[in-house]
Amino acid sequence: MRKSQDEFNRDAKKIHEIFNDEKFSCFNCKTCEIEDMLSHIQKFPGLIVLFEEGEEFEGKKRIVFIGYSRNVKKRVQEYFYDKERNATLKRHVGDSLINSEINNGSLSQENLGLWWDYENEDRLSHGNYREIEEKIIGEVQNHIKLKFSFVLLPVKNATHRRTLAWRMLSTLSHSDIKPSKNWLGNNSSHFQVKESGLWAMRTFKSAKFMEDRDFELLDKYVRGEV
Repeated sequence: MRKSQDEFNRDAKKIHEIFNDEKFSCFNCKTCEIEDMLSHIQKFPGLIVLFEEGEEFEGKKRIVFIGYSRNVKKRVQEYFYDKERNATLKRHVGDSLINSEINNGSLSQENLGLWWDYENEDRLSHGNYREIEEKIIGEVQNHIKLKFSFVLLPVKNATHRRTLAWRMLSTLSHSDIKPSKNWLGNNSSHFQVKESGLWAMRTFKSAKFMEDRDFELLDKYVRGEV
């Protein structure tokens, strides 16, 4: 049976309460070097729950993305440090930055298509696109460095990592917790990003949401009982 809107809102609020709890150390590199931040993160399998400056919900930091990895330190490095477009999060942030520049007339629509054609090396032969891409990647890194913070949750079981991340994202996307009018993602090419306020897409098609048993499992991981 499909959840009611009130149930989606209740569960989305519960997810925010869990990850805004002071028991979690919240990492960011707004006031430190990325290398210093990474030195305080251990290698372990788990979830990465990201927040973005300026995005709040009932006085709490609003979740804008949930990633998962068997090595969270490596994934955080991909998000915050690596120059490659090796994460969906970075591709979507770049997409929104390009769209904002298209809107102010400094870039053409062609640049957006080339940005998403990232597996085609021929894209770099289009005019000065190599320089444009390097500029956008730099802006992506700068935005993530200055605007994003995150908490980490160890989750050893690979199926649990994937299931919890996707079901939480799906639940959040169907709730009434929406982005602020100034959120960068409002410039996205993808309506799923704009409507949900999340830097993700594929989980929105899922009919699987957080249920009581999922919250029970999540609570066990938060308490370190699994």
